[in-house]
Amino acid sequence: MKNEEYCMEGYKALAAALRALYRKPNDRDAQHTKKECEIFFHKNIGLYSELDGEAIIKAVRERVEKEMRR
Repeated sequence: MKNEEYCMEGYKALAAALRALYRKPNDRDAQHTKKECEIFFHKNIGLYSELDGEAIIKAVRERVEKEMRR
């Protein structure tokens, strides 16, 4: 898997977890996935990319929140 693919997989997984938590806040699987993705973006993103992990998390949260309000 290429470095960009790891980043996109993390992005997609975080978005899916946030959508699940929006619908069902106590979903343990979604909580676990969200936590793992946030750890990846905070601590490990630098191994794969020069991207800012915190900015990615913020962008995903904003996008999912906007999407779920529709």
